[in-house]
Amino acid sequence: MPDRVEWLPMLRTERIWHVLFPIVCPLCGRKHGAGHWLCPTCREKNPARAFQMPLPVVENEFWQAIAPYPYEKEIRHALLLYKFYNHPEFFRFFGDAIASVAVPLSPSIDVITYVPTSGQRVKERGYDQAMLLAKRVGKRLDIPVESLLRKVRHNQPQHDLSRSQREKNVRGVYQLQGDCRGKRVLLVDDIITTGFTMREAGGLLYRGGAQQVYGATAAIRGCNGEKGIL
Repeated sequence: MPDRVEWLPMLRTERIWHVLFPIVCPLCGRKHGAGHWLCPTCREKNPARAFQMPLPVVENEFWQAIAPYPYEKEIRHALLLYKFYNHPEFFRFFGDAIASVAVPLSPSIDVITYVPTSGQRVKERGYDQAMLLAKRVGKRLDIPVESLLRKVRHNQPQHDLSRSQREKNVRGVYQLQGDCRGKRVLLVDDIITTGFTMREAGGLLYRGGAQQVYGATAAIRGCNGEKGIL
């Protein structure tokens, strides 16, 4: 396994496809044929790094969430387009970026799952953004993806709420629907801001018997540098 963060190569069929049809950079919109999702300029400005955020399990015990990017500037704009403005094709770029920083964890992961979206939102958007990311990461890392959680209550969008409201808003909205006993699980979502959604979902997996849970998202808000969080 690589001992440093790096982009995973595109699948051979994707490389051939993009020779014929240039890639549109998800950050700036330029067409290019650079062999990566980002154009050379955006790739240089936005290198994927292993940003981390500690999330509490119980008092004085923590698990880690990782992300390739801070939630800011061009990355934030692209994630908003992906999540809210009908750009499901961005799952390839963000999924590959998540996989690139999760490579060192892959020997310690038995299964990948994701923070599920409500049926109402899937119907509105036409896709579950976290599920698409999880499947892409699973494909890149060659790890099975299972739907271990389900959302049992449609709640307000987190971005509309204050910090204290966000914590209350996610309580009890997920249920375990798969067997995670004794498994080491990579839990995928799109964005971490306060961390309350990831904590709620990850805590449910731990209570369901998971041996270890790792979180992985496309971006974390408040990153102050590699392996750091403000």
